[in-house]
Amino acid sequence: MKKIIFIGVVVLLLLTAGLAFAQSSGTRGIFPIPFQAVDLYGNNVNQNFWGEKEYFLIYQTATWCGPCVQGMPTLAQVARDFGDRVGFIALLDDYRTNINGAIRITENAGIPLDFIFIDGRLDVVRSILALVSTGSIPSAVIIDRNGNRMMDPFHTAHARNRLNSLFTAR
Repeated sequence: MKKIIFIGVVVLLLLTAGLAFAQSSGTRGIFPIPFQAVDLYGNNVNQNFWGEKEYFLIYQTATWCGPCVQGMPTLAQVARDFGDRVGFIALLDDYRTNINGAIRITENAGIPLDFIFIDGRLDVVRSILALVSTGSIPSAVIIDRNGNRMMDPFHTAHARNRLNSLFTAR
């Protein structure tokens, strides 16, 4: 009887460990990633940003980055085209030192207001930044509702093609 109970406990432990592994594999951290920040316009933004969208494009950028600024109009159009299914968040490297420049750049490019720009150097967004994790600016990544990276990080010029491939692959 003791042997049967022992085997039952071992099986139960193995099943529990397997379930925990299955639920955690493929994700990076806890998702949706909790955060609290202020956007370019002084609005409070938090983990509710993740909402009910299917995918999220996370963009690492800076106002001093020429390719970032040049790519903004394209990214603005992509955000308008896919905004009903994709959430857009930009982690701005120089938020603290050039917020007015960032506002001017995003407004000139026609970036929709629901494409949020937050301080990319805040401790609370390090988990989000880790999803992009290329070490170069600009870079973007698309994640799904579970926090799984859907493809390797890419330059924003490829955002439309990457989103199109996600939605046509289904």
